[in-house]
Amino acid sequence: GLNDAAYDIDLARIGTIHSFCLELLREFALQADINPREEIVDEATANTIRSEVVRETILRVLETEEIPHLSALFSRFSIREIRSILDSLVRDTDRLRKLASDESLPTAERVMLKIAQVAARAFATRLADLELIDFDRVISRARDLLGTNPQVRSTLRRHIRTLIVDEFQDVDP
Repeated sequence: GLNDAAYDIDLARIGTIHSFCLELLREFALQADINPREEIVDEATANTIRSEVVRETILRVLETEEIPHLSALFSRFSIREIRSILDSLVRDTDRLRKLASDESLPTAERVMLKIAQVAARAFATRLADLELIDFDRVISRARDLLGTNPQVRSTLRRHIRTLIVDEFQDVDP
């Protein structure tokens, strides 16, 4: 007597929040302006690529002096601290965007944020060139797509009657 329920379960999309977001991005790749062939890169590989990009960005900025007031940054922070902070900022582009809009920060911090923005763009480019996407970007790109595209939201509302997210272990808002 549960044939209808069994049929409904067979039609259910079941997966992690990351797999749901990746499916969403692939389904609406044109609207999201992404390459639908992008594959999720594991965290260790993403960390390695991000660290390489941060190191390369620091070296390039030092060589080209494209960002003014570097001396304020290097007089306040060690290279190890700079790399660590940059890595953290490049990982969390939402936080980077919020911090970069704060004009009241001291010079050293503003320089750090400018370098982080350069590194974040370089990291995004590197991932795109490799046709990769990291876990954090899967969620933020899906969020941005849903937040900015009413047609995508409307389509999903018609296709998804109930959405249950069981990701209690993920405390990322």
